Amino acid sequence: MTDIRRLMRKKKLTGKELGIIEVSNMALDFKHQTQGGPPGNIVDLGELRRRALELDNKEQEQIYNGYLAIHQWIMLYHNKAQIHMQQAQLQSRIMTDYLIDLSICEEFRSYLRSQQANTAHTKDGSRPEAQDGTFSVPPSLRHVFDNFGIEAFLSESKGCNENIDIVREARETLLDSYYFLRGFNISIQMIGDYYEVPDVCAFCEDTRLIEELMDEFNGMSGAFHEKLTAQAQDGMEDVEEKFHISESLFYSVDYQSIKVPQSLIKQVQDSLPGFMAFTTERASSFDIILYRRKNIYKGSAR
Repeated sequence: MTDIRRLMRKKKLTGKELGIIEVSNMALDFKHQTQGGPPGNIVDLGELRRRALELDNKEQEQIYNGYLAIHQWIMLYHNKAQIHMQQAQLQSRIMTDYLIDLSICEEFRSYLRSQQANTAHTKDGSRPEAQDGTFSVPPSLRHVFDNFGIEAFLSESKGCNENIDIVREARETLLDSYYFLRGFNISIQMIGDYYEVPDVCAFCEDTRLIEELMDEFNGMSGAFHEKLTAQAQDGMEDVEEKFHISESLFYSVDYQSIKVPQSLIKQVQDSLPGFMAFTTERASSFDIILYRRKNIYKGSAR
């Protein structure tokens, strides 16, 4: 942790030292609040501004202004990171909720099928449709399967296209947000290392919750695939179409393959000297490691 109080006790400060105090003060205050403390700066901002006016040449002023730009960048992009954190959680839950509904419906379908088969056997084959692998959904339950089962994704369903779009968009948004968070953490670490403000790492986002949610989805995806395999072995109808929907929409999220390319990280590193990454002309320098490109990660779509 940067000892900014010790720095403030110096009679004369350089632009770099003032900048380090500026950014570190903001980061330490944020860390204090995340740990449950009240907001409050370690150093008096009025005193900090007064000391900044004492800088005696343009070069030192420019260095201090560079740190002010870092301060502004962190606040702006940390807000964006929090939005992406919320989006990632929301979209992963949307995918999981759809898969839960499908799984429940398939369990229910298997139960109803076995009941129909037992009834047919008891009545000496009076309901042969349950003996040859076919299954008829009772009319009173048709709306349940049409809205929450695999039927909701079949072409004859009125909401088919909308449901498919929702699931696909949820996956893409989840991956976009996860990539942004990975890139944001890398950006913060680079800033902390290069500009000697390690305390800014307090702004890094903890992605473990998102990874846990994706692991939960992946586990359910595997279980659903196993369920369909069991249905196929039992001779249930329409399993091939179900497999297609499962493999095209509800396949595992290979988030471990999402990596920010070193070549792009190097481009950002090259823009750090002289605070180039934070000038108006280069304000989007970090964007190349924050926003996912389609040619960087194509997922594991079949």
